[in-house]
Order: sequence, then C-alpha cells, then structure tokens
Amino acid sequence: MFSIILLYLPIVYSEFVKKRGNAKLENQAIHKIIIFTSMKKDIQKNQDNLIDNIKEIIFSARKSAAINVNNELITAYWNIGKIIIENEKANNIDYSSSRQIILELSKQLTNEIGRGFSRSNLFNMRKFCLEYPDVQTLSG
Repeated sequence: MFSIILLYLPIVYSEFVKKRGNAKLENQAIHKIIIFTSMKKDIQKNQDNLIDNIKEIIFSARKSAAINVNNELITAYWNIGKIIIENEKANNIDYSSSRQIILELSKQLTNEIGRGFSRSNLFNMRKFCLEYPDVQTLSG
C-alpha cells in the first residue's frame, strides 16, 4: 500500500499543476495529497509498531533461551559434582587421591570435550554438589 501512495502522489500533483486556475480541482488535489500524507504517517506508525512487536518477541525468546541454557548448565555441573562425590564414596577415596583423580579427569575431559573442565572447575562442581545437595532448590 505504501508504494501505491508513492506512485499515485505524483499523478495527483500533476493534475493539480495542469488544472491550475480551477479552485475546486486545486482543493481536491491538495485534499488528496493531505490524505495520502496522513496515510503515509499511519503506515509508518504501523510499521514502527510491527517492528517493536517483532523485536519484543526476539528479545523475549533470547532471554528465555539464556535462562534455559543456564538452568541446564547448572544441572549438568551439579550432576558432574555428584558423580565425582559418588565415585569417591564408592571407592573410599581420600582427599589427596581425589585431587589426583580430578586432575586426570580435567586433562582427559579437556582433550575430548574442550574448555570448561579445568581442575578448579571440577573442584567447584564437586563443592557445588556438596553445598547444595538438592538441585531442585536451585532452579526453582
């Protein structure tokens, strides 16, 4: 509809120029120009509202995705800590042996999966599980 207005506006204006002297036709042409200008503003306002609505949907989806990713990572890190602790208990592993196991885990996980599994991160995951034994209280 916006392009129709742009195409029609020069025609209305040329009618106005050709028929100069006829006050009634001049007023009609000016009235048409005013209406089309008003319609153009309405279309732009509608376009702005449409863009705002689309942006709101995108920003909301991004926020929701970030929250879900964070919740999944928290659960994953807690579970990693849990299996480290369960392994220690099942095999009666003392603290110094646990440190050595975590160091080896760190090396192997970093080689196979990539970043994020440093020795300190694995210790933090273990501590996280010890500090918060019920993971449900973390995510709601």
